[in-house]
Amino acid sequence: MKEKTKFVAFSTQKGGAGKTTLTVLAASYLHYVKGFNVAVIDCDYPQHSIVEMRERDLKLALEDEHYKRLAYEQFTRLQKKAYPVVESNTKEALADADYLLPQGDFDYVFFDLPGTINNEDLIHSLAGMDYLVAPISADRVVMESTLNYAVVVKEHIMGREKSRMKGLYMLWNMVDGQAYRVTVAYGDTELPAAPAGAAAAPAGEGKEVLSPLEGKFFLVKGAQETPLQVGDTVKEGDVICYVEAMKTYNAIRAEFGGTVTAICVNPGDAVSEDDVLMKIG
Repeated sequence: MKEKTKFVAFSTQKGGAGKTTLTVLAASYLHYVKGFNVAVIDCDYPQHSIVEMRERDLKLALEDEHYKRLAYEQFTRLQKKAYPVVESNTKEALADADYLLPQGDFDYVFFDLPGTINNEDLIHSLAGMDYLVAPISADRVVMESTLNYAVVVKEHIMGREKSRMKGLYMLWNMVDGQAYRVTVAYGDTELPAAPAGAAAAPAGEGKEVLSPLEGKFFLVKGAQETPLQVGDTVKEGDVICYVEAMKTYNAIRAEFGGTVTAICVNPGDAVSEDDVLMKIG
């Protein structure tokens, strides 16, 4: 166990802000690209999306020769095994991390935590973090909720005697890439604005694609598929995403053609009936 092992939590009150996706991205980047040793504690009950994704990937690698070969080639090239993912909850999170630490030389342990701040177990877990990252997006409801969450954490957890939290960060996520025309002034010299034709078409506009049922959102159901991206063109009847419910991937088809201007949910996030999944202009 390393004395410098850092506990980092991704947590926010607002669902769909992308904390699970960011947890996986941060852990994978540091582990596979930068060479750090990491572990993930998945406390996001009841969905435990990270544990479920790991189980799905493992099953795919064991049952499909193609993916088994890809996994072998990846681990051989990187000389690193997959980082451990532990299913837990807010009550047992720190205990599970303490049990895990002697089993590896970990630099970071990432926690995917829920954001219900009135949960005593969550408060105890947050107090045991070195750093807290709260995803935030350019949405008024998300911003207000996340700012309120940050204020509560700062006032009631950070700086307390039993808290080890050193930093609280809000991370911009789900940026839509919308372009704006601006004029820049430096001193008395005004620089010309970019030509109007250089600005990209506004993103985020168009008809809404609603979820027909409650479940988890995915852009693809297998690695052999190519996920849609903002800017892609779709035709009426095309499969554009999936909503997984009861272990079944329900294909969502475009009811009209056009260009994808926004993808409003992160893969793996829970959605309710009539939630906006995408926008097509």
